[in-house]
Order: sequence, then structure tokens, then C-alpha cells
Amino acid sequence: MESSAILEALLRLADDVGMRVDRLSNRGLEDGMAPAGSARCRLRGETWVMLAPNDPPKRWIEVLGEGLREVAGEELEARYLAPAVREVLFPEGP
Repeated sequence: MESSAILEALLRLADDVGMRVDRLSNRGLEDGMAPAGSARCRLRGETWVMLAPNDPPKRWIEVLGEGLREVAGEELEARYLAPAVREVLFPEGP
């Protein structure tokens, strides 16, 4: 499965479980204020994933996987997932 397909599957899962995902813009690059990198964070008890525009898809996949494990790990373990997506979410197995 290609990275782009895995990324799309993770974004759909994030939407399914209600996890907020924001794709940050390059605005501020000229001023040196561009986002440092993709990350997950908790704000008011809610997990958010921020995807920095200069990060490669592999990093986006890692951060989305971390966020999804935190938000809905048990729910996703019981759901059918493509093997490549399951490997991202549960690298050590269920």
C-alpha cells in the first residue's frame, strides 16, 4: 500500500472518530515563523493533530497514528483495517 493511500485511510479514520486534524499553511515562512513540525497535542482535553506543510508524508503518517492510538486505540483494534494501516497504528501488534 502506498504512503498516499495509508495517509488517506488515516485521515478518514480520524474523521470517523472525531479527532481534529489541521493542515498548517506555509504562511509565515518569509518571517521565519513557519510551523516547526507536525505534532499531536491536547487542548482542553481534546487530542489535535497538526500537520506541518514541510514534513514528508511519512511524518504525517507517524503523527496521525500516534493521535489515533491515543483517541481510539481500543475501538480501532476491533475494526477491520488494511494490514498496512494496522501496522502503522499497532506496530507491536494488538
